[in-house]
Amino acid sequence: MQIPLLGAGRGGASDVGPAHRSAFALRSDASAQPAPLVVPAGRAMATFRLALIQLHISSIKSENVTRACSLIREAATQGAKIVSLPECFNSPYGVKYFPEYAEKIPGESTQKLSEVAKECSIYLIGGSIPEEDGGKLYNTCTVFGPDGTLLAKYRKLPPMRNLDVDLHIT
Repeated sequence: MQIPLLGAGRGGASDVGPAHRSAFALRSDASAQPAPLVVPAGRAMATFRLALIQLHISSIKSENVTRACSLIREAATQGAKIVSLPECFNSPYGVKYFPEYAEKIPGESTQKLSEVAKECSIYLIGGSIPEEDGGKLYNTCTVFGPDGTLLAKYRKLPPMRNLDVDLHIT
């Protein structure tokens, strides 16, 4: 007997190797059905501690990143092997803030995430940050391994409804 794991599939705008097959990389169009991953019956998954971080966000990006890194370290000292940050952890939430807070990847925020993942020897799901690439803006999630290596990058397309200005977001 084989057990399908739902929520894993192909698609999205991930551009870093096969590690893009993960729950956050699902395509949004209904016609694209994800191919389930299959785990042979009787094979137990390892036990591990997962930390989901929520934090106060200010208008000062460097303070947000410092606060996030501090909470990541705290989670790791409590035994977390996988740590996940919230969406837009380094900036106020909303597409109207993207032009001001967007950065390249790698950039200031992702460099700090890479360093803290390596320091704590954890897998780190970097929530998301506003990313600028080629004049376009994205809401991008990065994933780092225990050695600080960028394992995956997924570009979520911000919602376009109710925008007063054309922000060139794709």
